[in-house]
Amino acid sequence: STTLLDAVSSLMEGRSAWEGTASELMVLINDDTTDVPVDVIRLSKSLSMLSSQLATRNVFMERSKTSKGRVIKLARR
Repeated sequence: STTLLDAVSSLMEGRSAWEGTASELMVLINDDTTDVPVDVIRLSKSLSMLSSQLATRNVFMERSKTSKGRVIKLARR
């Protein structure tokens, strides 16, 4: 079983960036993650709470609104 923090860190391994909606992220990490929130609103809030822990793993999160909707950007720096 994998935590949300571990799942996002794993997603970013070998990538410099990822961009998409919370729904798209949920699909990518939902397979083996035990603590994925039940909906995208909670997922987004959980990611916000984990942002400092993600930063210690060199993964930085940014949010923006586009014509497609709300977008989450994850990047390694």
